[in-house]
Amino acid sequence: MNFYLIKVYLLSGFYFICFFIFLHLKQISGLDLNLHPFDVVNLCIFLITFPVTKIVQSRNKTKKADKPLPKSNIRKKYEENGESFAQIQYSPAWSSHGLGNESGEWIFLFFKNGLIYIISPLILLIFFLKFMKEGKGK
Repeated sequence: MNFYLIKVYLLSGFYFICFFIFLHLKQISGLDLNLHPFDVVNLCIFLITFPVTKIVQSRNKTKKADKPLPKSNIRKKYEENGESFAQIQYSPAWSSHGLGNESGEWIFLFFKNGLIYIISPLILLIFFLKFMKEGKGK
């Protein structure tokens, strides 16, 4: 099994558990373990649509990878001379000397993948319709 596929299923399982707990958590009685119709949808998203959507998305991204843009003169001078007037353009204002904000990036990825998890059936449908349209055009 591919390592990327294992990571996708672990992420999918994490979101499955989060949504399961969120939907079944009651204020007074704790967890309600009765199955609801959305649980079937959540299970299908966990097993099928989210992993397939992530795999199709990653393959689409690698196929259509843009060529890197040539460096601007400001960027070249910044790399030659170090910190300069251009420093503010290449580093976040809240971090020191261009260090990335990794915790913010992790939070962003968490919410982005959560949104993809929720709308993955729709995304997969769009990819499927696009694929069918390209197949009919040939």
